[in-house]
Amino acid sequence: MTAEEIEELRDIVAEYTATNPLLVPVFEAFERDLAEARKREAAIRLARRLSAPALI
Repeated sequence: MTAEEIEELRDIVAEYTATNPLLVPVFEAFERDLAEARKREAAIRLARRLSAPALI
């Protein structure tokens, strides 16, 4: 997901939560999951970068 797509999604979430506050916890959980996924992806990229020279 690109940064632009994430920002667009956040705008949509803001609209939904403004009209339905019960959705706030759902979207907060989504934000946490998204942050965790980004951390995992960054760790995987780092591991690949560190192991790449060993493969050459």
